[in-house]
Amino acid sequence: MLNKRYPAVRALLLTILVIGLAGTGAWGQTFKVLHSFGNGDGLIPVAGQVFDAKGNLYGVTSLGPLGNGEGSGTVYQLTPNADGTWSERVLYAFNGSDGLEPDSDLIFDPAGNLYGTAWATGYGSHVGVVYRLTPNSNDTWTESTLHQFAGDSDGGDPDELALDAAGNIYGNTRFGGLHESGTVYSLSRNQASGWKESLLQVFDAYPSMSGSSPYGAITFDANGNLYGTTLGGGTHQVGVVYKLTKQGNLWQETVLYNFGGGTDGETPVGVVFGPDGSLYGVTQGGGYLGTASCPFLGCGTVFKLTPKSDGTWTKTTLYAFRGTAGHDAATPVSRITFDRAGNLYSTTGVGGVTRSGCYAYGCGTVFKLTPSTGGGYTESVVYTFMNGLDGSTPTGPVVIDGAGNLYGTAALGGAFNYGVAFEIMQ
Repeated sequence: MLNKRYPAVRALLLTILVIGLAGTGAWGQTFKVLHSFGNGDGLIPVAGQVFDAKGNLYGVTSLGPLGNGEGSGTVYQLTPNADGTWSERVLYAFNGSDGLEPDSDLIFDPAGNLYGTAWATGYGSHVGVVYRLTPNSNDTWTESTLHQFAGDSDGGDPDELALDAAGNIYGNTRFGGLHESGTVYSLSRNQASGWKESLLQVFDAYPSMSGSSPYGAITFDANGNLYGTTLGGGTHQVGVVYKLTKQGNLWQETVLYNFGGGTDGETPVGVVFGPDGSLYGVTQGGGYLGTASCPFLGCGTVFKLTPKSDGTWTKTTLYAFRGTAGHDAATPVSRITFDRAGNLYSTTGVGGVTRSGCYAYGCGTVFKLTPSTGGGYTESVVYTFMNGLDGSTPTGPVVIDGAGNLYGTAALGGAFNYGVAFEIMQ
């Protein structure tokens, strides 16, 4: 299973370097490296990025800065310059005691504060934190630990976050809880006592029909219901899409879909709402099983769940990846991003052209699904990474600017082999 803590990504393991790559690997697009990590700053950017109102990009690196060992990770900012280059600076460097190896996408609140999650030292004691970075008037940032998880009691290994309209924080933990099967939690702010954690869902012990190991993007609907996915559990023990509905002071879980494995897909990684009101997501495995790239588990799928009038949901597989056999994408691990025309984009950690130094099944891709008039989708590889200056192994989602250009990160490769931030101009 390839997720953001995949051991090879961590084991293999930026000066501004701007290059234009066209032709081989770019598939008609213009690819530009905005920053190459590892030159005294952060290492291994495994998560996606987020824009502020001024057009600056923000993200995290799992390690760095270099100096004392490999460091515990950073939060960085990329600022566009008038000549088309971008300047990077480290806003915060973790020291281990306040968190390490941050790997969740950052989110902004309306006041301009950044939120994310990170690991912490000692499983069973301090197994993750939720943190906030607050901008100061002198252009510095102050980090605050909002919650430190205790492991068995309230969860461990926190992942992606979401904010509701009142400023409460919601997230999931892949492990921990009463049965070590993970939790969904909220953090509500109390002016007198700080942030208070509440457990919304504690997943059952194996074999869990309610799902186990929640992971990936979570999202709200207009009524305040919360949606997410689990890597395991369900009818076939290969993951579910779930819904949490608030009833008084409690939350009730409903399993919307049980993945079946094989051609149906398995190990889903988060969901987001599309413009049509359906839920969209990816599975790391399953789908097309007839390729040497992914001979046993499949190369993953893109799916949608469409609500019906009777409260049930219909699942449709939009695309099943085929891997390097046809230079296709393989093993998606990040949430879907929509453009204004309704096209879907994301990344895959492997797939594309096989190159030296990458996994046996390619260096990763950025892919696009275009809706057709008949209701189906056409898949295309927007960019295939070559493990050179352009990087390799993208494991975070892409974000899109007002002109339709794509921005993202690749965890490895680049000038110093510690990853890059990139732009694809369309």
